[in-house]
Amino acid sequence: MPPTTSKWSSQSPVRLEDMRFTVADNPGIIAGASENVGLGHSFLKSIERSLALVYVVDFSRDAPWEDVETLRSELEAYKKGLSHKACLIIANKADLAPSSSTEDVRAAQEKLKRLEAHGEYMVTAARNCAAAEECVRNDTQLSVIPISGKYRKNLDPVVRVLSEIIKRARGGRELQEAANSAMSSSMIMNVS
Repeated sequence: MPPTTSKWSSQSPVRLEDMRFTVADNPGIIAGASENVGLGHSFLKSIERSLALVYVVDFSRDAPWEDVETLRSELEAYKKGLSHKACLIIANKADLAPSSSTEDVRAAQEKLKRLEAHGEYMVTAARNCAAAEECVRNDTQLSVIPISGKYRKNLDPVVRVLSEIIKRARGGRELQEAANSAMSSSMIMNVS
């Protein structure tokens, strides 16, 4: 048989797995969740065990920063400092602009700037809170990444940012566990 040839190259990008992490979706965090409305406490308890927190908001809404604020308020009402685990805001449905007119594009850019400004405000507030020192969070910024989940657009930056956040969080946890282990070893030695 003659060798098979093709006019088209079968080359495709190769992705190597660098790390694994689990993402949990908690859609039940609604106004009143801290008072156990809906599935409030069961979702909030799972967030306590998380290394990091990502807010996912509907960017097609008029004021997505209000949704972020509702989520932050519910987390804080449930447990002081819990919202300081937030490291990223994902603005989903960024593809749903009314049109591609210059005016609509400008309005979407302004909305994105306002959401980013709200993220910066939240980081500043976290830095000023004493409880924040006990939580894992992004110390430099609360990044906002617009995406389209439906069309799978702009997801690579989300994965890259999440990977970096988790690496830092895991590193910090490992350092804390090592320090705790050293302290408990010292305590045991002192007791003996």
